Amino acid sequence: MAKLKVDIRESIELNNSKYDSFNSYVVEDVDEISKRIVTVPKTEQDLVAISGSLGAGSFLTSDVRYMRFTCIGASQDPNANVRLTFKNSKDNEFQVKIPTGGSFMYQGISGSGVTSTLACSGSALSASLGDNTLGDFNDTLGSLSLITAISSGSEDIVGCDIEYFIASN
Repeated sequence: MAKLKVDIRESIELNNSKYDSFNSYVVEDVDEISKRIVTVPKTEQDLVAISGSLGAGSFLTSDVRYMRFTCIGASQDPNANVRLTFKNSKDNEFQVKIPTGGSFMYQGISGSGVTSTLACSGSALSASLGDNTLGDFNDTLGSLSLITAISSGSEDIVGCDIEYFIASN
């Protein structure tokens, strides 16, 4: 099995002082990748399906190790963006807005993928976790099951390009 190395670098100079940061980590047990560039329309569409059984265009819940989504943008609108909605097996969801040039990463866990990795609530999670023990928290977590996408920007664009990269075993 291969190892995926992920590097994150931030660099800035403020008031003649440099504040740089570099983090690197390795994602173990990777033997499959999927990398695509798709145009996301202005209506919500399924982008990535994740389930307990393999199907056309879907990934196995227990196999997904790493996902990265990068908004490439739209040539007609430099301010176009993509909103991704992450849904779990308990019918909860959260949404992130990715501007042109921005990225969002979601990491699975070695051995269990994206099983029990997503907790969402209509209120603060800590209020719904009882005494905050690990057991209570694991009962709250659902498995990532679907990622949908919708683009937004000026009225004249028909969609926005996004690249996704998914590593699994």
